[in-house]
Amino acid sequence: MDLLAGDFGGYVETGYWREAAARVLRQRALGNTVISSEGVTRTTPVPAAETETHVKGVQHLIGRITRYEARMRADGILGDGQYVTSADAWDLGRASCMARWGLSTRHGTLPEAEAAVIEAGHLAARCYESWQDFSAGFILGRCLAVRQREVRQLVRGDGHRPPNPDGRPR
Repeated sequence: MDLLAGDFGGYVETGYWREAAARVLRQRALGNTVISSEGVTRTTPVPAAETETHVKGVQHLIGRITRYEARMRADGILGDGQYVTSADAWDLGRASCMARWGLSTRHGTLPEAEAAVIEAGHLAARCYESWQDFSAGFILGRCLAVRQREVRQLVRGDGHRPPNPDGRPR
């Protein structure tokens, strides 16, 4: 959504978001050439039935996200016309908690915990413009925690990962 919103300069209609996601997923399923640190790899095309199942799942996820955003608008967490730009706040918040828990259980030192919390804070500051944005991202991330991988693919535009050099799935 954020990639689309950047292209459009703001909010993107849900129908267009669903269509764009389907178009991208279907295109990626055809297979393509990926350049990575491991070299140039050709990804294997994905069967049409599997692709359509993935498209339906992502479109369902888009529906869930827009319903959560509508609820956040009704609760005053998001303003009219605002949307969640990233769900990474959930992971950043958990990283901060893990650092504090590691310190409290003596599995880490105070300097290590401070460094981890400060790093999470820097990442949050780069990703979010305000506490309100961070809060909305945290709430959405928590609501969708079970489907976090799909959220990251949707928000960041990550596609299928290339296979391992030995052909085993990642």
